[in-house]
Amino acid sequence: MPEELKERMVNTIAWTRPNTGISTQQQFIRKAMADLCDQLEHDYNGSRTFEPRVVLDE
Repeated sequence: MPEELKERMVNTIAWTRPNTGISTQQQFIRKAMADLCDQLEHDYNGSRTFEPRVVLDE
């Protein structure tokens, strides 16, 4: 992760903790991942979770 992005995350956590309850980088990253998955599922899959990918033997 670029240092600038990590510092941005740390600062965001510090300043928003009273409003979000997010106090660790792990919580922040998990929330960000869940939010992005929700958004992409909404935008591209009718708000449903995507099915597992089919992996073909090469």
